[in-house]
Amino acid sequence: MALHGNQRPFCANRPRIACRSVTDDASEEAPPSALRRPFPHGPSDANGDKERRAAREVLMVRMFAAAGAAIVVLLLANDAVADISRGCKGTILIHTAGKSVPVATVEGRGRCKNRFRANDCRRLARGAILNCARDHFAGRARNDLPPSCTITGGGRPTAVLTWIVGPPPRLNSFQNRLVWNTCCRPSPHTTDSSFIVRVGVQGDTGCHASETIEGSPTPVQCSLLRNTTFCSAP
Repeated sequence: MALHGNQRPFCANRPRIACRSVTDDASEEAPPSALRRPFPHGPSDANGDKERRAAREVLMVRMFAAAGAAIVVLLLANDAVADISRGCKGTILIHTAGKSVPVATVEGRGRCKNRFRANDCRRLARGAILNCARDHFAGRARNDLPPSCTITGGGRPTAVLTWIVGPPPRLNSFQNRLVWNTCCRPSPHTTDSSFIVRVGVQGDTGCHASETIEGSPTPVQCSLLRNTTFCSAP
């Protein structure tokens, strides 16, 4: 049987999909060699490697940055929750004969939750200083300091009073110190005088305060005291 043109044997009356020959398959499917890259190690592969390396470098930089940020956050968190203390300095003064004479200093400290509340620490320290000055003047006839002027710990606001200069130890009461600083120190030849008592607090934000402990001038007969050994050394 002779074949003419594109005529195939046994397929004259059959669907094409059922009568594909080996020759048809080979002609319609691309050979494996045609699917390969003509240049497996050419410029396109080199560019891809560069892009992958660059992507890895960017990823590593981001990872290091994230780790650094996490460390900073942890440090700030620890600092934020740590208890801290801040202080102020107070000065007890008498005003007499037109002069201001410092009698004592009071170091105050207050504790608070963290550094973001540092001003609260200072307000507590300021309060401790003022309480010390008030209590000491209220018990001015006593020779010992009130507890509010000797607090040094226990988690409470602290205040420690230190005399700047004063009379002999036998005149250790606050009252005697006030009189001695009025009659014997600034104006030793004054016959009669008077004094008022003030306290000032200095420091950073939260510290500043000024309060009059005794505003009414207290008269003192210095001439009578000078006839005794009040102003003399022991």
